[in-house]
Amino acid sequence: MRSKFNTKPYDRSYLIPTTPDEEFNKMMKEELTVNSFLGVEKDIELILNRLFVEDPTYSDRLKRLLVINTPDCILDYKNPVYNQKINSMDVEELIAQDYVRLRPKFELSENEEAKSYIHIGFDSFSPTLNNKFRDAILGIDVLSHLDYWDIGNYRQRPIKIMGYIDAILNESRLTGLGRLEFLGAQASTLKENFSGYVLLYRIVRGNEDYLPDDETVESFITTANEMNE
Repeated sequence: MRSKFNTKPYDRSYLIPTTPDEEFNKMMKEELTVNSFLGVEKDIELILNRLFVEDPTYSDRLKRLLVINTPDCILDYKNPVYNQKINSMDVEELIAQDYVRLRPKFELSENEEAKSYIHIGFDSFSPTLNNKFRDAILGIDVLSHLDYWDIGNYRQRPIKIMGYIDAILNESRLTGLGRLEFLGAQASTLKENFSGYVLLYRIVRGNEDYLPDDETVESFITTANEMNE
């Protein structure tokens, strides 16, 4: 199955029906007119693409910091074991192995290897002066086992991870009209042996988050069907 995470510009092709189907049109209309948080899943996809796909240099270093526990994780680029492991880690695999978490749940199985994690979540949705927009806070938790914090030369693993994340995301655009605005980073301790930080960004959802009128919905569906004729 082809991965939806790729280096192509973000598009909404998955919203377009493969055939003009009345049931799909009905579902589309209901979703566009009822759900006012449609931007969230698209934002997550964009964030993951930017962190782990679009720039191979940054994505490789982030993967190494998350996946390889040894202090030389971002120094030894000739190690075949490291390279094989990193090359096998696409976005879906990072999620499957819980290096990247999209749900607010943290637990380790009895024999699971301790590692580093990031969790992506949204909080504090609020109205703005323009009723078509929703402000929100993007939070990215960065957690590492205390045994693997120190990666040498005064460098700390979670801070290095934060540095790459912030360099990629700060002042970038997601699905909304506004830019991500860095609000701060706070220390976070989770369980006895895991600690790190949570990065906070203010995000404006933009025109993904409004309730279109019937004419707009019908126009969207008509265009979608025409594209597939």
